[in-house]
Amino acid sequence: MSQNSEGEKSFLSPVKVHSQRHGAGNLTGHPRKVKDLAADFHNYIMKWEALNAQGMDIVTKIANIKIEKVFDVQEDGSTTSALPNELNPLCESLSEVVESMSNLESKLSNKAKNAEALVALEKFQPGGDKSLVLFGTMTLKDVADTTREIHRDFHKELQLKRCLLRQVAHTSNREETEALAACWLHQPYIRPQCHDLLHALLKDTGHINTQQGDLRLPGPLPDQGAGGGPRNPRQKGPCRFPVGFAFYCATDAPE
Repeated sequence: MSQNSEGEKSFLSPVKVHSQRHGAGNLTGHPRKVKDLAADFHNYIMKWEALNAQGMDIVTKIANIKIEKVFDVQEDGSTTSALPNELNPLCESLSEVVESMSNLESKLSNKAKNAEALVALEKFQPGGDKSLVLFGTMTLKDVADTTREIHRDFHKELQLKRCLLRQVAHTSNREETEALAACWLHQPYIRPQCHDLLHALLKDTGHINTQQGDLRLPGPLPDQGAGGGPRNPRQKGPCRFPVGFAFYCATDAPE
């Protein structure tokens, strides 16, 4: 692992390595395994993004019910302690989404461990060279570091999703409800660097042909308003995160 001019760690090895590029023919051994692993990572993350969109639809419905049938009623001077019955099936559906996300996170974890196992296996092979480039620039260690970094982000985000699932029907005011929806939408633990690492892995393994155009990957979120927060149908401006809400979500998420 090298450092750039600013002292930041880089997940790509220095240029001075032994190059053994593989063409588009039938691959075998480590190159075949790494290329399949990269495709699996991309497919799992695309499925995760689809689940996140599905979950966002459910969270929005829950938020609207809470606002209309609980908070608006309280603002009119009435009191209500019971949660609307419509929330039950929605919470069950959201629980199923989070469970599916958990399954995908487990698959990402297993693939990352497989990459680390390939690195360990290479050390014990006669003449094994840790600096051997498989395709363009990445060694096996680079692949293992990349997949580990990607999985770490999704692992943290899964913990946040579980926290949001527990809190979604029990927010105490309108601001917390809107902030919860923003947390779900923005996926704060999945850094932009995570998608950059995936893009680099796919490009290095030949899944992206730069001459024919890049493969479409999960990218930036759609426009959410001038303030960066998601817009609630009942809200004129971007939502703001209450300090207490951010705290109880952050304390449940891993460091």
